[in-house]
Amino acid sequence: MKKFLLSTLTLCLLTVFSLPALAQDLGKDKAAVKEDKAVLKEDHKDLKAAKEQRRTDKKAGNTEALKADRDKVRQDKAKMAADQKTMKQDKMALKDDKKAAKAEHKGMMEKRKEARMDKKPMGGAPASTKAPTAPTAPTTPTTTGTGGSTGN
Repeated sequence: MKKFLLSTLTLCLLTVFSLPALAQDLGKDKAAVKEDKAVLKEDHKDLKAAKEQRRTDKKAGNTEALKADRDKVRQDKAKMAADQKTMKQDKMALKDDKKAAKAEHKGMMEKRKEARMDKKPMGGAPASTKAPTAPTAPTTPTTTGTGGSTGN
């Protein structure tokens, strides 16, 4: 009984102290993804504004400004692509952390289940490791004799 209580208490303490750390890691990753989404929205607005400026300069025939506008559009597209890559990496890190947390939780639950299985039954007798066997039917003794019929 003491072994069971000790193992259960140990698992509970491990769970209590490890889950906040896991939640904090997941929170950081979620915040990073949320920040990346905000940056991408801003990049999209900048790109849209640069394209509109390029259209305006093209209609006005302003060739010097048009060249600068094309460069701005290219830079904004490159920045947006880099930010998308960063967001993808952050999402993958979040997914990996969630998998790790799930695996750790599953491992703790399996240990808890094993601890319950090791528990002694009521009455103080140790738990049997053998599987119970089904009772067998009584058998009738067979005799081999010398004085029986010969089958004629």
